[in-house]
Amino acid sequence: MKIENTNAPIVELKDVEMIFDVPGGKLQAGRNLNLSLAAGEMVAVIGESGCGKSTLGKLVLGVQGPSAGTIHFSGQNIWSQGFKWTPELRLGVQVIHQDPFSSLNPVRTAYQTLEPILRHHKLTPNRKASRAKVLEVLTQVGLTPPEYFIDKYPFQLSGGQKQRVSIARSTLLKPKLIIADEPVSAVDSSLRLVILDLMKSYNQNQGTAFLYITHDLATANYFAPQGKLIVMYLGRMVETGQISSCINEPAHPYLQALLAAIPGSATHQPGGELPLRTLDMPSPLNPPSGCVFHPRCPHADTRCEHEVPELRPLANQPEHSVACHYGERLQIKSRA
Repeated sequence: MKIENTNAPIVELKDVEMIFDVPGGKLQAGRNLNLSLAAGEMVAVIGESGCGKSTLGKLVLGVQGPSAGTIHFSGQNIWSQGFKWTPELRLGVQVIHQDPFSSLNPVRTAYQTLEPILRHHKLTPNRKASRAKVLEVLTQVGLTPPEYFIDKYPFQLSGGQKQRVSIARSTLLKPKLIIADEPVSAVDSSLRLVILDLMKSYNQNQGTAFLYITHDLATANYFAPQGKLIVMYLGRMVETGQISSCINEPAHPYLQALLAAIPGSATHQPGGELPLRTLDMPSPLNPPSGCVFHPRCPHADTRCEHEVPELRPLANQPEHSVACHYGERLQIKSRA
């Protein structure tokens, strides 16, 4: 089932499979992945470690080729024979990495990190203009006064300040799409909302689309409550829809279990107990038959053990899709 939009997509994945040869067998990191991302859209991807979130991000970024299926940038199949990247296509998608400590060169100042981008793409006529542009960009990401930060090395900056430099780098060329892979996980909790607000401002003011990869439902809901959510489990999309709808009316037992740990959520358990048969995730090298979630699902029956559920729209909510045979019956209805 594909996440729909009304604009021409920047990136589109169609029936993508992603299989890695690893010691011990084949690892299926992505199965039947369909996604369309247009200008101005915000999509959050959530799930446990190892569910395929980062693999999806690499596929969208265009640095990982699919085992099957197609990936289109602005309507062009980027893995077809004879395709060549143009500067416009390649620079249209940028990334904000999870760890600003390792994504910045430790022997380059903020200016030395940003200035070569301007010079390489001939965006400024000389070094004086480049320095003025870097000062402007540092101001935009909240590093003020910029004169204080422009010649600082990464070891002289806090985690939040490093991540602001990373955001400045990713937005410098005004990309159409930014992939933010756990961008606040290495930032102090007191600064996480500040970083999220900064990214939201680029979406609202410049129409930049975001693919926000996270394990934290609370930050996903804060970042883009009206955006779209993709819930992944063992390489599969198991629930998709508007973030607020999915969080307030979850239909898949896996999303319901994730929400159970969040106070005030639709399925929160005061005692902290998760509605699961087991906390152990099956091996991705030997996924279960039928519904991959059935060994942990409290509602699973013999049908779930043998029949793979397709990602399909809920009967009364066509914009909300679930890969569960009993999604309509199990869906939590909003208390509002």
